Amino acid sequence: MDKKITLYLFVAAILPLLSLPYAAAGEPTEEIRAAVNRGVEILNGAKEGGGKEKADTIGRLKRVVYPLFDFEEMAKRSLGAHWRRLDPQR
Repeated sequence: MDKKITLYLFVAAILPLLSLPYAAAGEPTEEIRAAVNRGVEILNGAKEGGGKEKADTIGRLKRVVYPLFDFEEMAKRSLGAHWRRLDPQR
């Protein structure tokens, strides 16, 4: 059951990126498409089970998905002016 939920969340996170017009498709779109395909392969090959198997699957998905996102830039944009007031020492 968790495998299906993870798959749905993965696809839901990536799907908006794939809805770009096909005419504008290029290297970034292909990169995302390849990541989605690799993520689906990982989920399809995942073993049902608890702890270690689940953690391994999540780790493998993170290695595929995380390089697609600039988390610092997303944080800056979501926090706006508040970003400049953050203390990096905290």
